[in-house]
Amino acid sequence: MENNKYHILIVEDDKEIRDGVEIYLKNQGYQVWKAANGKEGLEIVAQEEIHLAILDIMMPVMDGVTMLMKLREQNHEFPVIMLSAKSEEVDKIMGLNMGADDYVTKPFTPLELLARVNSHLRRYSKYLTAVSGEEQEKSHVYTIVCTVTRNEMNMSMEDGLSSNFFVVIKDLHADCSSCFLHGTSNFWNTAKDSLSGFSRHF
Repeated sequence: MENNKYHILIVEDDKEIRDGVEIYLKNQGYQVWKAANGKEGLEIVAQEEIHLAILDIMMPVMDGVTMLMKLREQNHEFPVIMLSAKSEEVDKIMGLNMGADDYVTKPFTPLELLARVNSHLRRYSKYLTAVSGEEQEKSHVYTIVCTVTRNEMNMSMEDGLSSNFFVVIKDLHADCSSCFLHGTSNFWNTAKDSLSGFSRHF
């Protein structure tokens, strides 16, 4: 993924820092969104696809740690880099425990922050690629399950298939549909077990 396809959110109440970081990120080709507090940051996340967030810890209205907690509660998995002052050591540790991926202590050099941004986005890009591949495979299997279900359920009972066959194929569809739609980790085990029962009726 090229840099101009990455969307970075800066949440920082200090306008000078916020604008300065934006300049360096845009010079690298990144698309940038800015917010002055955690509440504004969450509103942007709800409207835009964000690939990395840079959060200041101490902010009015909503601080960075609270915003981070809400992001993880909402299952946003993009990398988060916290900005902290030396006096905020306890908050920094709390942020890491709440799911932050990294932190930068103020004052910092733009090159240090850029290096961390680039590093986390490289890893996140690999994660997105892996997730995309897995979801495509799941979608393919799910489509096959649905197709087989529709075809088999339309077959007449006069074709010599037992009533148990239809029970199995309905269970297969229901179980795999539920796992797929809810994103559970048991999708493959459920599909395997269901298909195993399905095969006994051929």
